[in-house]
Amino acid sequence: MENIRIIAEPSEKNPFAVIYKPRGLASAPLAEGDDSAFTRAAGIFPELKDVHGIKAVEGGLVHRIDTVTDGILVIASTQQSYDSFILQQKEGQFIKEYTALCRYQKNLPEGFPPCTADREKISACMQSRSFFKLSSLFRPFGKKGSAVRPVRTDGVSGRAEQKKAGTKIYTTEILLEKGTDHDVFKATCRITAGYRHQVRCHLCWCGFPVTGDRVYSLSGIEEDFSFTASSLSFLHPVSSERISFSV
Repeated sequence: MENIRIIAEPSEKNPFAVIYKPRGLASAPLAEGDDSAFTRAAGIFPELKDVHGIKAVEGGLVHRIDTVTDGILVIASTQQSYDSFILQQKEGQFIKEYTALCRYQKNLPEGFPPCTADREKISACMQSRSFFKLSSLFRPFGKKGSAVRPVRTDGVSGRAEQKKAGTKIYTTEILLEKGTDHDVFKATCRITAGYRHQVRCHLCWCGFPVTGDRVYSLSGIEEDFSFTASSLSFLHPVSSERISFSV
């Protein structure tokens, strides 16, 4: 497995680390000593472990990406910077961008309500090279909640689905572009608040699941999973200047 790559080292001026996590490596350890992107980063910069985050074993880890996803992670090296990042997430200032290759899929998997963005709207946005938005609640789905499903708030989703969902609405902005293959497209997606599998699920919901996604794609085609957390933009926790990092 490829190792993590250091994009920005923590310092007094920049109290955070920015790293690249390879596909197949967990973002965070489940227990002390477990291999993960955070564990490897903290082995290089021990101060990352001194921050009190959501869990003690996660130190200053600000956010996570799926084990099967590669891309950028931010880890705070001081409590002040961690608290700043968490506040930014709550206020919609912490912007995450994902890029993916997607294969057009006509039918929705079981448990999906009709999509709020119809084909006409999606086609118009593709022609104008503009983003469209998908917003929903989410509920766990499948064996032991291994997947998620969007839940509509306009009465289309039933009471049982709404009861299983939380109360927070999550929004994904999606830009779709045609690829070299007639049914493969490039997707650029932006979120400011994330739910587990949010982007992958929303891409499937609008008919463009990530290639090789064994959870949301119905294609049955054996191909590489092509989904990357490609960019982050946030306010510097000391200077408040907006900065960004990308791979």
